[in-house]
Amino acid sequence: MKRIILIAAALVGVLSAYSEELLENGSFEEYTLSSFMSLKSAAFDSWSFSNAWGQNVDSADVVDGKAAFMTTSELKVLGATLYQSIDCSNYMVNDSFRVAFYYKNVNDSLLSLDCYWTASAGSDPLVQEPALQQVLPYSTEWTKVEVGTIKPEGARNFEFRIAFTKKSLAKLDSCSFEFVEPTTPYFTIIPDKDSYSVTAQIKTDTLVAKIAIRQFNLTEPVTLTITGTGKKAFSIDKPEVTATLDTVTVRFEASTVGKYSATLNINDDESPETSIMNRSVSLSATAIDTTKAPIITITPMEFDTFRCKAYESVTDTFIVHSENCYDYVHVVVDDETGDPWAFGLSDSYFLKNETDTVIITFAPKKDGVYTARYKAYTSGIADTIFFSTAGVASEGKPEPIIIDWDTTFVFNTNNPYAIMDENFDHADTCRNKTLKTTDWQNVVTKGQRPWWGYYSDTTTQAKAVSYFSYQDSGTIEMETWLVTPALDYKNAPTKIFSFSVMSDLIYKGQTGRLQLYFVDPSDPKQIIFQHIAAADSLFPADDSELEGNWVPIVMDLSVVPNMPDAFFMVFRFYDKGGNNGVVYYLTDIRWGIGVTAVDEVAAPKEGLFKRIENGRVVIYNNGQRYDILGTRIE
Repeated sequence: MKRIILIAAALVGVLSAYSEELLENGSFEEYTLSSFMSLKSAAFDSWSFSNAWGQNVDSADVVDGKAAFMTTSELKVLGATLYQSIDCSNYMVNDSFRVAFYYKNVNDSLLSLDCYWTASAGSDPLVQEPALQQVLPYSTEWTKVEVGTIKPEGARNFEFRIAFTKKSLAKLDSCSFEFVEPTTPYFTIIPDKDSYSVTAQIKTDTLVAKIAIRQFNLTEPVTLTITGTGKKAFSIDKPEVTATLDTVTVRFEASTVGKYSATLNINDDESPETSIMNRSVSLSATAIDTTKAPIITITPMEFDTFRCKAYESVTDTFIVHSENCYDYVHVVVDDETGDPWAFGLSDSYFLKNETDTVIITFAPKKDGVYTARYKAYTSGIADTIFFSTAGVASEGKPEPIIIDWDTTFVFNTNNPYAIMDENFDHADTCRNKTLKTTDWQNVVTKGQRPWWGYYSDTTTQAKAVSYFSYQDSGTIEMETWLVTPALDYKNAPTKIFSFSVMSDLIYKGQTGRLQLYFVDPSDPKQIIFQHIAAADSLFPADDSELEGNWVPIVMDLSVVPNMPDAFFMVFRFYDKGGNNGVVYYLTDIRWGIGVTAVDEVAAPKEGLFKRIENGRVVIYNNGQRYDILGTRIE
């Protein structure tokens, strides 16, 4: 005779469909018998028993099959636990599972269910679930137990455990631990990762990832596409998945050295009812040629002593040449003696496999002896190159500072721009000098360091940095604002504001910061400066993996209620003090222009910048949605 006891956890309502058995040898059909003198025992495959003796096989009294587990009279001194650790790493947090088994007590002994979730096999419980840890009622008939459980945060293994007291005579059979199939549309990827990267030899087919896709109750196949600038170098072995569980293989092969990036789009909006479960996985690869080591040469490696008066400057040049490189080449000041920042370089990073001329400037601010050591390096190079310079400064006087920047704001809205497309095309004429652009304002409110013009890699741009300011001390706070012309909201063809930003020489704990502001000049007596706090995480900072790469940022101001007819956007760079070398660059600042291929602008990681929603771009910050002014969108 059998009876059923349903011991339910909080999710008893989902115990309606079962699949994917995860417990091995749950009916105890696989075992090995052993004996020692008068003692007899059995070892069951995939199971562990915490006592050397006291377990055996019952082949006569079973629920199904040909065997059942039973404790014997040899379990006299101590109790014991029968257990099996189940790897659930391929399942998601909050996935549902069912624990089930049959048991019976031959004598009136204590029998307990003692299951729990752990971070790794055999480790301590993550949570205590009463339904999984309880004394089982005494029963002389086969009794079925079912318990539901949900995988908690941080869990990897489920510990299936039954505890027996000493002298216990009990039996178990038909044990099970199953994943519970959901009844609603369900889609996930395993492992749950947002990015993959690989380094590969050129012209070599290389595995990037194997991604398992699990789906239930979808009306359309799960589709897979690869987009992005490096999409031709990546491949997938199937364009869609229809099975409940299937694996997609991502591979990479490139013919030339370099860095490649793309996005794997999973589901791709082919199933509208599951659009909230669409996934994007960032793919990155570095293609190298191990037969040709990266080479950097600096010519010359030795320099005559630099000599000038304090507050004056002298220069010299050297050539940096690279071959077989697959990443940017960096040349930076590594160490200095004397007053910091007496020596400086006209450029700090260079395109791979090119020849560039670099200017060394010696600009001391007081008399004395100076030295500087430089290092040149790139990814994969065997030895970093070091070289040095020395300088001597005699006594001198500072020249009067020529202020060629704005010191106050002027918000004139008489001729607002319905369309603006600013690339700072003239920045090559004011490289590392005050940037002056028609109808733009370059306002310094603290210190004496404005936005500069700059050009590199055929791109003209605005540049903000706190070092090499005209300040004698790095402890002086500085603040500079780059203000757009008045922008016409009412007559703009689109309400899209976009720009590209790049950082260099950033580090964790830096004090230099770039921020974006919205200015409403409707009331001249009370100009509104609105810091767009939700955009702070858009700008690469603090050891960001985006250093040295242009990050496109797109904002849809149509989501903002009560917009004024004319407004300004302002980029604020400030530093609390400290001669750090953090640099931010801006280009392609646009208003009222439709953004092309906007779907290709994929967020490299969660919460970085934007997402397309019904044709609009909404700022994402740490998983929350915000409009342009930082107001959370529910």
